[in-house]
Amino acid sequence: WGLISLQSQNNPITLSASELAEYAGQYTDRELMVDGDTLKYRRKGRPSWSSLIALGEDLFVIDGYDGFLMTFERNEDGDITRIVGSYQQRHSDSSDRE
Repeated sequence: WGLISLQSQNNPITLSASELAEYAGQYTDRELMVDGDTLKYRRKGRPSWSSLIALGEDLFVIDGYDGFLMTFERNEDGDITRIVGSYQQRHSDSSDRE
């Protein structure tokens, strides 16, 4: 997890606004939006948004929090269908796209 945190700080991947827009939307208990050149994330019902940092295709971390990885799953047509959150404590949860 420490290596992932270091990678996100030293080698962030830059995505265009149109690429970020693919991820934006409503998921079961999460929501994402594009704010300028940044993808923002929050759990539904929470007031504050967190910035996401891209580590690779469909892989993100929350800026300032290195205990969580967010992976986006796609269907056979390439559409994003789900977020899978993986926690440093070795458990995960998922949210389907609405």
